[in-house]
Amino acid sequence: MTFKHWLIPLGTVVLALCTAAPAPAQPGPHPHYQRALLQLRIMRAYLDRATPSERLDNEQVAAMSEIDSAMGEIRRASIVDGHDPHWHPPIDAQLRRGDRFRRARSAGETAFNEINRVEDNNFANGLKQRALEHIVRANRIVDHLISQTQ
Repeated sequence: MTFKHWLIPLGTVVLALCTAAPAPAQPGPHPHYQRALLQLRIMRAYLDRATPSERLDNEQVAAMSEIDSAMGEIRRASIVDGHDPHWHPPIDAQLRRGDRFRRARSAGETAFNEINRVEDNNFANGLKQRALEHIVRANRIVDHLISQTQ
């Protein structure tokens, strides 16, 4: 067989491989909400017990309740990322209490900014607003916790 005869089958194979390659992964719907869920989980983890013997005060419990409510509003907008609500990436359990609260506040601010974007779905708009209100309340509680540790 001559070179010319190999060129057509080779070109066909190359073309088949190129069209069979998967398209680059596109982010799912509402990637900002998914990132906000992660930040809310991190915030909650910093507010929760670092050790089994640590006692939570009422403000920590109230802030975690607001975070849970915000996460519930996001889920009602059909933003589900498949994680357990109490799952979070590992955090440094050796951090001092005030440092944990500051990191929680930073995560709360990031979550607020992720959710507070333009929403084109009117149904999700109301849920978004309620989620933002819960995050604002949680952030205020954490601000008070921070002021108590200084």
